[in-house]
Amino acid sequence: MSSKYTSAAEDAITIRQAFKLAGIKASVRSEQYSGGSSIHVRVKKGSVQEAKAIAQKCEKISRCKASGEILNGGNRYVSVSASETLLDEIMQIIWNAGAEAVRDAFSFEYAGRHYKFIRSVSNIGESHYYLQTVGSLTLEHLSKYSTNLQHALEAAAEKIA
Repeated sequence: MSSKYTSAAEDAITIRQAFKLAGIKASVRSEQYSGGSSIHVRVKKGSVQEAKAIAQKCEKISRCKASGEILNGGNRYVSVSASETLLDEIMQIIWNAGAEAVRDAFSFEYAGRHYKFIRSVSNIGESHYYLQTVGSLTLEHLSKYSTNLQHALEAAAEKIA
């Protein structure tokens, strides 16, 4: 997070400390290789968006000033994603809310935000699933490539996390 060189392992420690202060539980792993280094974060509990904001401060990517292309060597990449347990937890919340619903749309809450999960059936009988943050006018289409409920739940969990 500073301008002096730090190893990926040192940045991983810094990220862990920042996560602890923010109340985020995550696995933080670093790796060093000939072309640079990487830090991989899997969020177990807490906001993935907040984790990204914290962890990506340690990302260092050199780009060509003319073309914007990534230059080889010395780059540090940071990836942040939700753990399987966090995604399963969110999918279970959605599933439980849906099990109690009578219609093809139902509301649920996660991490203080309210959402609406909507199923729409096309004129040829395909189910399409959408996620809406309550208060937003935008519907996120969750099933662009599949009409499978399980895939829609996984997509919703990733967007919410």
